[in-house]
Amino acid sequence: MNLEERFNFRVSPSDGWYALVDCNNFYCSCERVYNPSLKERPIVVLSNNDGCIIARSNEAKLLGIGMGEPYFKMKSILQKHKITAFSSNYELYGDLSHRVMETLRTITPYVEVYSVDEAFTFWPHRLKPTLDALRQFRERVIRWTGVPVSIGLAPTKTLAKVAAKVAKKRADGCYILEEPDEYLLQQVEVEDIWGVGRRYARKLRKIGVHDAAAFAKLPDDDWIRSQFTVVGLRTVYELRGISCLGLEMLEPERKGICHSRAFSQPITNYKEMREAFFTYLTRASTKLRSRGLYARAMQIWLQTNRFAEEPYYSNAAVVQFPVASQDFFEMSQYLEPMLQSIYTDGYRYKKIGILFLDLCNETGIQPDLFDNIPRTRNAALLNVMDRLNSRYGKLTVHAASCGKERPWEMRREKLSPVAPNWRQLAVVKAK
Repeated sequence: MNLEERFNFRVSPSDGWYALVDCNNFYCSCERVYNPSLKERPIVVLSNNDGCIIARSNEAKLLGIGMGEPYFKMKSILQKHKITAFSSNYELYGDLSHRVMETLRTITPYVEVYSVDEAFTFWPHRLKPTLDALRQFRERVIRWTGVPVSIGLAPTKTLAKVAAKVAKKRADGCYILEEPDEYLLQQVEVEDIWGVGRRYARKLRKIGVHDAAAFAKLPDDDWIRSQFTVVGLRTVYELRGISCLGLEMLEPERKGICHSRAFSQPITNYKEMREAFFTYLTRASTKLRSRGLYARAMQIWLQTNRFAEEPYYSNAAVVQFPVASQDFFEMSQYLEPMLQSIYTDGYRYKKIGILFLDLCNETGIQPDLFDNIPRTRNAALLNVMDRLNSRYGKLTVHAASCGKERPWEMRREKLSPVAPNWRQLAVVKAK
C-alpha cells in the first residue's frame, strides 16, 4: 500500500528540485534601492501608525534591536546608535516585490509567489541548477531590482526553507541541500519548522521533540497523523526528503477582500466615522475592480480599543446586494444605513473594517429584472478614477463623502519620499 492509499494524501507528482528565493530584510532593502546612502547603515521599518519595529537591517540586528519593539520605547536607543527609522511604504514594497517575481519568471516559468518577499521555483531533475547557476540567478535579481536575495535548493519545499536559512549566512547567498542533513535539521527549532504552528510546537516539546531532526525521526506514522493531522504527516515526509507539497502556480480563489486599519487617533464623532468608512469603501472597492471580482455581500465593523481603560464597544452589520457589484457608488447606498445601525455616540473608536464576501467574476453575475442602476456609466467613471489614482497616487480623485482632512488616517511620519512612480524620481539635468 502506497502513501496516498494509506494516509489519504498525495505525494507530489512534480519529482524534482525546489528553490526558495527569499528577499533579505526585504522592507529595509526596498528603502535602500532608492537611497543608496543607506547601504551598510543601520535602518529599521515601523508598523502601521509607527507602532513597532517590524523590519531590521543586519546592522541594526547587530546593535541588539529586537523585532516587535515599540518605537516610542526604542526612540532614544535608535538616536544613540544613529539608526534611521522609516514608516512602512507598502506601495514601494509591493512594486519591488512584483519586480522580483517577474525577474524570477525570466529564469523559469515555474514560480509560486509564496509571500511578498518569498517565492518557490521548481526544477525537474534533468534541469537541476548547479551552485554556480544559483549564483547567476541571484546576481540577476540583484542587478535588475536592487533587492538582495538568498536561494536555497532542496528536494522538497520544506527542506528548501531550511536551505534558504543556511544560504542567508553564506557570502554567496546560495546553498544546495542535496538530502536531509541531520546536523542542519537539529539547528531548526520545532517552532521554526515550516507548517508547524505554536500549538503543535508545544505539543511536540511535551513529548521531547525539540527540533526538526527529532520530528522527522518519529517512528509511528499512524500516530503522527492522529496527533498532528495529515498536514503534520506531510511535513514529516517533507523533512525526510519525500516531496508532498507541489508548486502552486495559480493564485487560490479569493473568498473575501478586506480593508481594515487602526486609526492614528480615536474617532469620537459620526462625521469623521462616516468619512473613514467611505474612504475604506473606496480602497476596498478599488481592490475588487483591480482583480476583476464582484461581491455579492458586504460586512462592516467598528470597535474601540480593547486594551484601553475605558468602556469597550464593537458591532458589525452585513448586507446582501441584489446583484453582485464592484461599483463604489452603488455600494455607497447601502453603507450609510449600515453605519447608522451600528454606530453609537460616546465611544472612542480605534479601528474599523470593510469585508466583501461571496466573490465572483463577471460571468457569475445574475442580473435583476428590475435593476435600474446606471452600471455602464458608473463603470466608465470608476475606470477613469482608478487610472488617475494609479498614476498620481491613492485618493487623488475621490468622492466628496471621503472628506478632505482625514486626521484619523494611519500615521506615517517617517515615510520615505519614494513611491513606484516615475514622477517622484530625481531629475538630473546636464549643462
